[in-house]
Amino acid sequence: MQVVQCMRTRLAWTELQLLRDIIFILASEGWQKAIDEKDDLKAVDRVMEKFKIPLQAANVVVEEIHAEFDVLIQHATQYISLSTMNYHAVWWRLFHAPAASEWSNILSLVELLFSLPASNGKVERVFSQMKEIKRNKRSLLSNETLDDLLLISTAEIS
Repeated sequence: MQVVQCMRTRLAWTELQLLRDIIFILASEGWQKAIDEKDDLKAVDRVMEKFKIPLQAANVVVEEIHAEFDVLIQHATQYISLSTMNYHAVWWRLFHAPAASEWSNILSLVELLFSLPASNGKVERVFSQMKEIKRNKRSLLSNETLDDLLLISTAEIS
């Protein structure tokens, strides 16, 4: 349940299926059931498709993610107590496992999922500040000057 609450607070998406898929990947509690029921892990395919461009930009071999996730789950169910550890501890162990280099593609996807922003509030504040800085009376500001003024005004907030 921890990962469900965490992802719900981090993501304000309306794509509920994508949210479920991300939760399945990150929440290790459901992995044993997926193996027992011989689930074909379509959740991984949907997430890979959604994040295909950033994954390819990070030199991830997208075609290998599914197979790596299968091996990673088998390792986790064999060597890690999934039912007693929270998902943070499970992923920490997986990232630091001796075989982690064999799962580089799926671990890159997981890093991407863990790095999803909590909200887009910061971006919205920057757009509001830009609107305040570049109003009608200052419409002739150059892009460089606007960038500099935004940098100064956002530094004051942070």
